[in-house]
Amino acid sequence: MKGWKEFWKRWNGEGGDAGHPVFESTDPSDFVTGDGGEDSFPEVSDENFCRLDIIFYGRVQGVGFRFRACQIADELGLTGIVENRDDGTVHMEVQGNLSVIKELVKSLKESSWIEITDTEIRELPVDPKERRFRESGVYY
Repeated sequence: MKGWKEFWKRWNGEGGDAGHPVFESTDPSDFVTGDGGEDSFPEVSDENFCRLDIIFYGRVQGVGFRFRACQIADELGLTGIVENRDDGTVHMEVQGNLSVIKELVKSLKESSWIEITDTEIRELPVDPKERRFRESGVYY
């Protein structure tokens, strides 16, 4: 698993750039970690409308995760983007009511074949121009 070896190598500051290779922030304390349950979410500035940056760990690639995320997010009226990462994780930026975002994550956890073992979540600034939820690089 070259991806994971490279991930931990970079995380620990060995070779290349030090810091977390996936996130924009190099400070892991910016994220709230957990299994995606209720207590895995950070305090947000406005529960009625927020944008969250979520990294999903576990069996999340090759199991229809992005397709299912888009399907559920559309049904719930959320906007954002979801993409696979080279390290085997899935990255999502999702925007909407906090309780609805929690419903999205709960639905993903309950989906067949998807196994979320860990999440890292932080709040991002809201994108007022965003109008839909999509997969990265997929325009339909």
